[in-house]
Amino acid sequence: MTGKHGDVLFHLQTKCNQMTQAWTIREHRKRLGLSQRKLAKRAGVSFRNLQMWEGFESCPTIESLARLAVALGVQPSAILTRAPRAEWWNRLPPERKPAM
Repeated sequence: MTGKHGDVLFHLQTKCNQMTQAWTIREHRKRLGLSQRKLAKRAGVSFRNLQMWEGFESCPTIESLARLAVALGVQPSAILTRAPRAEWWNRLPPERKPAM
């Protein structure tokens, strides 16, 4: 789709992918009982980048995604495709929900 509607759909798809990755990274990190700092160190990525990924501010590069997957003990596809849990969204403060 091209034009205005295509741009909106692309933006929505990008935000959905970003949110899925953020939820999944955090969910796996919490399951292992790791803080953001500990996961960042284990994965060899910066603490600030991990904060931004979990905070819907950006997405990890392919290389960082691979490092995170190894550190979390999952396949990279598990981070890319896992659907977010609804209760997570409901607990998220309105100011943290990305504008669509």
